[in-house]
Amino acid sequence: SGRLKEILVLSNGKKVPPVDMEVAICLHSLFEQAMVVGEGKSYLSAIIVLEAEHWKKFAAQLGVSADESSIHLPQVKAEVLKLISNCLSELSGYAEVKQVTLSLQPWTDANHLLTASLKIRRATLMEQFSTEIDEMYRGH
Repeated sequence: SGRLKEILVLSNGKKVPPVDMEVAICLHSLFEQAMVVGEGKSYLSAIIVLEAEHWKKFAAQLGVSADESSIHLPQVKAEVLKLISNCLSELSGYAEVKQVTLSLQPWTDANHLLTASLKIRRATLMEQFSTEIDEMYRGH
């Protein structure tokens, strides 16, 4: 299920309702906000906003600093992908995120990344994170 305009169609023709996945991901305390991407691509990726306090604890567990630079480390992304996989284990087989971009900056109505009713503005986020999205699909 999901709003028709929010259905992603992968390159293999599978139709994926990203909202269901985003809700499942955000049930984990580390993840404040999530957007699943992959329209026309061979796999799904996600842009995730980390919850600040939980990020500090998670970074300490991984032995990395809790600053902005650490969210780009391969070992951090690998651990986050494991958590996402666990969050999505109840959903059917299509729900597999293979790449992730992390952020510490929440999406708000004030920065025009959320609507007044707090729904994510997919087109605006896709534009703002276009470089990161391109990087997640480089070589595929």
